[in-house]
Amino acid sequence: MVRYPVPRRPFRAMERFRENVEDMLNEMFDASAWDYSTPAVDLQDQGDQYRLVAEVPGMTKDNLSINVAERSVTLQGQTEHQEKIEEENFIRRERRQGSFSRTIPLPVPVNPDAASASFENGVLTVVLPKESPQQGRQLEIE
Repeated sequence: MVRYPVPRRPFRAMERFRENVEDMLNEMFDASAWDYSTPAVDLQDQGDQYRLVAEVPGMTKDNLSINVAERSVTLQGQTEHQEKIEEENFIRRERRQGSFSRTIPLPVPVNPDAASASFENGVLTVVLPKESPQQGRQLEIE
């Protein structure tokens, strides 16, 4: 007779499987990952500053608004509404119209007054200098 060792946690493999499926479903149904009404962004730490790049195809710089706070950046935009097309013979109509607003939290405070933005070919770039740490001061005891 062959004896197999009994694992200490016989259902651990099933627990790991459940955790993996749960993680996959959370990733699949994460609202920000599937929300096509907001622009895709990259946030890069460049040492003394952050560089945020957002894809906003079809927008003009006049249709965009950027609000920089100490710990977040809010991007807002409004697409131009096209005239209503009387002919309804679309086979597919995927281009969206309307507005979006997206707030991106920042890991450390930035200096809103020193932030800058540029826009070229549907790509918005925002440079966010980090706030320099406040130096403490020595107090004299009276």
